[in-house]
Amino acid sequence: MNLKDLTLGVLGSQLRIVIDKIEVETEATKKLNAQKSEIIDVILEKMEAQGTNNYANDVISLTRKVSIHPKITNAEEFFKWVAENNAWEYLSKTCNAKAYRENFELGEKLPAGTDNFTKPTISYRRKE
Repeated sequence: MNLKDLTLGVLGSQLRIVIDKIEVETEATKKLNAQKSEIIDVILEKMEAQGTNNYANDVISLTRKVSIHPKITNAEEFFKWVAENNAWEYLSKTCNAKAYRENFELGEKLPAGTDNFTKPTISYRRKE
C-alpha cells in the first residue's frame, strides 16, 4: 500500500488505528517499566546489604555500579562559575525551545549563535 495514493480520510483513519495501538502498547510498557524499576530497586538493596556488586545465574548477570551525578543547587552560582572558569563542557548544547519561541514571537532579541527552522506537525483529537 502506497500511503501517497490514499486520501486524507483514509490516512486519518489509518493514523487513528496506529494511535490506538500505540496507546495500548504504551500502557503495557509503562506497567512493565514500573515493575522493572521496582525489581531493580530491590536487587540494588539486596546487593548492597550483601556487600556484592555482581551476581549471575543461568538467565541473567547483574552488575551493581555506583556513579556520581551532578545536582545544581544554585543555578546563578553554577553559571557564574562556568563563565569564570571557561568551563563550558559542563553545559549541554541545547537551547530551551519554549523560551526561544516566546522571545521570537514577541520580536525580542534572540541568543547569539542560534538560528531557527520550522517543523510542521499534525495535531489530532480522537473521536469516539
